[in-house]
Amino acid sequence: MRVLHFYKTYLPHTHGGAQQVIYEICEGTKRYGIDCEVLATTAQESDTRIVGRHRAHFQQRAVKFASTDLSMRT
Repeated sequence: MRVLHFYKTYLPHTHGGAQQVIYEICEGTKRYGIDCEVLATTAQESDTRIVGRHRAHFQQRAVKFASTDLSMRT
C-alpha cells in the first residue's frame, strides 16, 4: 500500500507537533509494508529528499494567506 501525506510544512524545514506525528506514522508503518511519502510546501526551492526512511516532496510556496500555504506548481 502506498500513502501520500499532505501537510502545509514538513521536516526538516519546520518542526512542530503535526510534522512529528506524520514522521512517526511514516516511520512506524514501514514495517507493515506501507510505503509513505509526504507532500508539503516550502519557502525554499522545490525538491525531493529522504527524511528518515521515507521520501518527502517539497513544492515552493507561492502565496501564504490566513495561515494557508499555496503552491502553483504541479
